[in-house]
Amino acid sequence: SKQVADRRHDVDGRCRRIDDDGLGEGAAGAAVGAHELVRGDGVRVVDPVLGDHGRLYAGFDKDFPRLMAKLCKGADYILPNLTEAGFLLGREPVLGGYDEKFIADTIAGLHGLGAKNVVLTGVSFEKGMLGTASSDGSKIVYDFNEKLEHFSHGTGDIFASVFSGAVMRGLTMCEAAALAADVI
Repeated sequence: SKQVADRRHDVDGRCRRIDDDGLGEGAAGAAVGAHELVRGDGVRVVDPVLGDHGRLYAGFDKDFPRLMAKLCKGADYILPNLTEAGFLLGREPVLGGYDEKFIADTIAGLHGLGAKNVVLTGVSFEKGMLGTASSDGSKIVYDFNEKLEHFSHGTGDIFASVFSGAVMRGLTMCEAAALAADVI
């Protein structure tokens, strides 16, 4: 569509200024194919912005998660929360009452989309604790912090930004996820 072509130009222009070192993608990338813009050894981090608290964000229709799932193919890192993971996998999001097997199965499904590494956020097995489950496809590493009883919009964006910067500066996936979780 003309709208997609117009947005492709906007994203393409911004990404050329970023360089070939890396590209972070979110909602816009799924619609415009920004994944085609990273060449060579660039690091591609996909924050699959879809929703939270079991619901899609306003403005996203039920087909949008399918587009976002395509964006995950070949990504070096994807950073979904539990809601986004459910939608990416075509499932109803599960936000509580799960166990480590459920998280492992969810992460395996996300790797099945073609992501090299997965950092699942919003994981909690114990009241008052919240964290991440990071996987390179061979193992899962959990990191938890005390859950603050305060809600703020944009924490996923901050997590993705800190994580991306940390990876670009040489931290491992698990170190970057722990740092990002500490910041938010």
